[in-house]
Amino acid sequence: MSKIVLRNVQLINWYGFTNTIVPVAENLTLISGENECGKSTILDAIKYAYTGDTQFNKATSGYNTGVGKRNLISYTRCLVDASAGVYARPAEKIPVVYTHIALEYYDQINEKSFVLGVIIETAVTDIRGTYWYAMEEKCLADISFVYEDGSALKPYDASGFQKRYNVKLRKKQDGVALFMQMVGLKLPYQEVFRYQRKLRNIMAYNPAAKIREFIKESVLEEHDVNFEKLKDAKKNIEQINSRLELIEEEIGDLDAILKDYAEYDERVMQLKVDDIKLKYRNMLSWKEKCCTAEEAIRKNGIEVEAQIKTIKELSTEIDALDRYYMEAKAALRELNVSKAIDNSRQQITAFEKQLEKRKSEKEELEQFRKRLLHVAEELKKMECEVSYFEALKKLTETELSNLEKQEAIDALRAEIRKKRDSIVRSKAYLDRELKEVQLERGEQSKIIENCDRNKADYSHVQEQTQLMREINKELKKQGIDEEVRMACEYVSELKDEAWRDAIEAFLGVHRYAILVSPQAFDTANEVMDHSGHRYVELVNTKRLSERRIKCEEDSVCHYLQIQNETAAKYFQFWLGSIHAVELGDVAKYDNAMSKEGKLGRNMAVTYINTKKIKSYCLGGAAIELNRKRAAKKLEQLEKREKEILSSRHTMQNQDVFLQSSLDYFKDYNLEANRECEQLSAELEAENVRYHALLEAQKNNAEFMALSQRVADLEKQLQEKTKKKDEETKKRYKLEAEIEQKKKDITAYRAKEAEEKKHLEEEQQLNRSATEKAIAEYDRYLAGEDKKGGIMQLSEKEQMAKRVSSFAANINGQQQAYNNRKQEEERLPIGLEYEKSYHQRRGKIWIDDLQNLQQKLKEQTMRYENIFKREFVLNIYETARAARKDIAQINKELRKLKFATRYQFDVKFLNDNSDYAKILRYAEYLQQTGNLADGQIALTKLMGYEDDEVERREREIKDIINRIIEKNDLAEIQKFADYRNYMSYEIIINNEEVKDGKLSKQVGYNSGAGTQIPYTLILSAALSMLYNVRVNSVRLIFIDEPFEKMSDHNIKLMLDFFKNQDFQVIFCAPPNKLESIGSECGVIIPVLKNANDDMLIGKVKFHDTVNGAN
Repeated sequence: MSKIVLRNVQLINWYGFTNTIVPVAENLTLISGENECGKSTILDAIKYAYTGDTQFNKATSGYNTGVGKRNLISYTRCLVDASAGVYARPAEKIPVVYTHIALEYYDQINEKSFVLGVIIETAVTDIRGTYWYAMEEKCLADISFVYEDGSALKPYDASGFQKRYNVKLRKKQDGVALFMQMVGLKLPYQEVFRYQRKLRNIMAYNPAAKIREFIKESVLEEHDVNFEKLKDAKKNIEQINSRLELIEEEIGDLDAILKDYAEYDERVMQLKVDDIKLKYRNMLSWKEKCCTAEEAIRKNGIEVEAQIKTIKELSTEIDALDRYYMEAKAALRELNVSKAIDNSRQQITAFEKQLEKRKSEKEELEQFRKRLLHVAEELKKMECEVSYFEALKKLTETELSNLEKQEAIDALRAEIRKKRDSIVRSKAYLDRELKEVQLERGEQSKIIENCDRNKADYSHVQEQTQLMREINKELKKQGIDEEVRMACEYVSELKDEAWRDAIEAFLGVHRYAILVSPQAFDTANEVMDHSGHRYVELVNTKRLSERRIKCEEDSVCHYLQIQNETAAKYFQFWLGSIHAVELGDVAKYDNAMSKEGKLGRNMAVTYINTKKIKSYCLGGAAIELNRKRAAKKLEQLEKREKEILSSRHTMQNQDVFLQSSLDYFKDYNLEANRECEQLSAELEAENVRYHALLEAQKNNAEFMALSQRVADLEKQLQEKTKKKDEETKKRYKLEAEIEQKKKDITAYRAKEAEEKKHLEEEQQLNRSATEKAIAEYDRYLAGEDKKGGIMQLSEKEQMAKRVSSFAANINGQQQAYNNRKQEEERLPIGLEYEKSYHQRRGKIWIDDLQNLQQKLKEQTMRYENIFKREFVLNIYETARAARKDIAQINKELRKLKFATRYQFDVKFLNDNSDYAKILRYAEYLQQTGNLADGQIALTKLMGYEDDEVERREREIKDIINRIIEKNDLAEIQKFADYRNYMSYEIIINNEEVKDGKLSKQVGYNSGAGTQIPYTLILSAALSMLYNVRVNSVRLIFIDEPFEKMSDHNIKLMLDFFKNQDFQVIFCAPPNKLESIGSECGVIIPVLKNANDDMLIGKVKFHDTVNGAN
C-alpha cells in the first residue's frame, strides 16, 4: 500500500536539541533512551509542526504539574529546572530564540518529497510569533536552517528564512490547514482538533484504565457544550440572590425595629389603659356612693314607714282615750249646762279643724296653680299647644265653676302625657343611633391608628385574614417557604388616582382574594375545605398559571403597577379585557369603563356604586387615603355624637320634668277659698255663744269628781299625744335625712359626671385604650379576670422602665439602620416616626422584594428553559453522535484480522440516576417536538400520559434546582460531559470466549489484559480516518508501548501495525530494544549529556523485509 511517509525531522533549538536530524522509517521507528532523556520531546515536536497541537505528551513526568507543565516556551528556551525557573537559553543571554521544526515527507505515489515546517520566535516573556511554511519538491538536505555569523552558526529568524528561500509564511490556522491538504488528509481546520486527540489518545493512553475511563478519555471526543447562557443565567440568579439577601436583611432590620415598636406601643397602651382604669374607678366610686346614698334612702324610707305605723297605733290609742274622755265629759255635761257648753266647744273645735283643713287645701291649690302655670310655660317652649291657659291662672278664684277648672286641668295633663310619650320614642331612637355612631367611631379611630403606623385597613375582611393565618400555619408546618397574601397587597401603585374609585368599586371583594403560588394551591385549598372561614375567595393559581390571558393595550389593568407575576395575571383576568375610555365612549365597546364609574359590560351600560367602598386597598397611597377618609368620617361622627348627646340630655331633662309634673296631679279642693270664708264666719258666731254658756255654769261636788275624771283622761290623752308627736318628729328627721341624701346624690352624680367627662375626653383621644380599660376593669370587678385590675405602683414603675428600654432600643436600631444607608436614603430617628419605618418596609416588600422575586423567577425559568431546551438536547444529540462514532469504530474493528475480535458495547444509562433522567427527558422532548410549556396536553397524542409528563417535568426541575442550589460550576460541567450519560463495556470473541465482557477477563484489573484491545481500538479509530483517503499519511505515535505485554503479544501487535500499513513511531526504554527494535526499520538512540545537551546516537537501520541491518 502506497502512502505519504515522514522520512526526516530536523530540530533546531527545540528543548535540548540544538541542531539535530532524526530519520524516520517507512513503517516502524523506535526512539530509544532512558527516562527523561528527551524521547517524547521529538514526538511533541512532530505533532506540533504537523498539526499545531500544543497539548504535549501527557505521559511525561512534567505534564500538568504547575510550573513543570510543558509548553512552547519550556521547549524553545529549554527549561532545565522547573522549580527554580532556570532555562538553558535564558532571556538575559538570548533575548530572542529562533526555533525550527522541519518535517520531510515523501509521496510514494507521486514519487516526490516536500518539507513542512514551523519557525517559532520566542521573545523575553512570551512567544513572539509562529510561522508555518511548505516547500514543494524539497528535502531537508536542500535546506539550511542556520547561517554563519563569524565563527558561530545561528538559526534564521522567520524574516531571514523567508528571504533566503522565498517561502510564504502562514499563520497557524492557514498553515495547519495547508499541511492537512499536503499530507493527504484534507481536513478542514476545525476537524484537526479531533485528529490531534486521536493521535494523543493512542500515544499516551493508560493501559491500566478501566473500560469506562479508557473510552471516556481515549476514545470519545471531548465535546465543549456551550453553557455560556447557563452561566449567564446562573450569574444573574446569583446577582439577584445577592440583592435579595440585602433586601431580606434590610426587611429583617426593619422588622426588628417594628417589633420593638410593637412591644413599645403595647406597653405604652398598658400604661395608658391603667391610667384610664383609675379614672374609670373614680367614676365607679362616685357611682357607688350614689348607690350607697340611694340604699340609705331606701332604708330610711322603711324606717319612716315603721314610724307611720307606730304613729297610727298611737292614734288608735289616742282615739280610745279620747272616747273615754268624751264619755266622762258627757256625764259631766248631764249635770247642768255642761252639755250645752261642751256642744259649743265641740262645734268650735270642729269649725277650727275644718277651717285649718280648708286653709291647707287653699294653700295646696295655690301651689298646684303655680306649678301648672310653670308646666304650661315649659310645654309652650317645647312647642306644644296649651289650651285653657287663662282658666289655669284663675284656678283659686271663685268666679269659675268646678267643671271649668277640672276641664283645664285634664287638658294640661293629657298634653303632658302626649309630649312625654313622644320624647320616650325619640329618645329610644337616639339611643340606637348613638350606639351605632359610637361603634363606627371606634372603627374609624382604629383605622386612623393603623394608618398612622402605615398599616392597611383589613378590619372588614376578618374572614380572609383568619383563613390566611390557617393557611400560613399549614405551609410553615409542611416546610413550604411561602407566606400567603391578599391580591391587593401586591399592587404597589395605582398610576392615576382619578381611576381609583371606579377600579376599586368594580373589583369589590375580589381585591381581597387570597393568593398563593401555584405550587402551594393544593395545600391552601385543603386548608380551606376544613376551615370555618371558607366563605371567601381563594384564587385557583394552578388553573390561572395555565391560562393565557389577553390584556388589551388600553386596558384598565395598565393603571395598576404589580411586580408579582401571579398577582398581575389575576388582575389581568378581571381587568385585562376592559378598555379604559372616556365617559362618552363607554357605549362603543363591549367591555369598557370610565373613571367616573360608568361601565359597559354584558351588552349593557350602568354606573358602579362607588359609595359602597368601605376602604381603599390598592397601592401605597391607599393607606393615606383611608386615613384622610376615616379622619373626615370621624369628625362627622363626633359632631353627630355631640348632637345626639345634647338632644338626648335635653330629652332626658324634659322627660324627668314631665314625669315629675304628672306627679303633681291629684285630687284638690277646687272650692277651698269659698269654703274657707264661710267657715270663718261660722266659727266667730259659735265663740260668742260659748262664752255666754260658761257664765251660767255652777260649781258642785259631783261636777268636780267628774271634772277630775275628765282631767285624768285628758292627761293620759296628752301623754299619748306627746309620744305621737315625738314619733312624728323622728319621722320628720328621717325624712330630712332622706332629703339630705338626695342632695348628696345630686353632688355625687355631679362628680360622677365630671369623671365621666374625663373618660369621654380620653375616649376622644384614645378610644381603643378606653374601651379596653373599661372592658378589662369590668371583667376584673366581675371576678372573670384577676389581672384586669389597676397595677401596683411597683409594677407600673417596672412597666415604665421597660417602655424606656424599648424606646432606647428603637433609637439604637434606627441609628444602626441609618448608618448603613446613604444620606438620601436615611429615615428620621425618633419614637414619633414609626410610620416612616412601616412605609419603608412596605415599599421594600411590595416594590423591591416582589420585583426581585419576579426577576429571580424569570431567570430561574430562563435557566430551566436553557437547560431543558438547549443544554439537554445538545447533550442528547452529542451522545447519539458519539454512539454513531462507536458504531463506526466497531465496523473498523470487525475488519481487523486478529485472533480475538473486540467490539464496543456503549448504551445510554437507564437507571435512576440524574443522567438517565436527563436522557429520558431529552427523548421526551425529541418525540414531542420540543413543545413549549403550556402545551403539555398535546403530549397525550404522542403516547405520554399526564402523570408521566408531570413526573418527567418534576424530575428535570428537581435536577435543575439541585444544580442551582449547589451553585457550583463544576457541577454544571459534570452534567455537560455527554460521556457521563452512557455505560461502557468491550465485548470479546475468540475460540475460547463468546460474547464475553472484557471487564470480566483475567488480567483486566492489572492492565495486562487491556493493552491489545485498547491499542487495537485506538488504531481502529485512526484507521477510520486514514482508510478513506487514497494517498495520505498513516502516522501513529506511541509512547512507552506494550508495558506489561509478553514478547509474543508484542510480535502480534507489531505485525498488526505492519499489516495495517501504519507508520508508527515508538518511544521506549532500552529494555524494549530486543522485543520491538528487531521489527523496526530505524532505531534512534537518544543520549542526554545534560538537560540542555541532547544528542542522537548511532542510528541503526533495519531492512525489516529481508531482516538485514
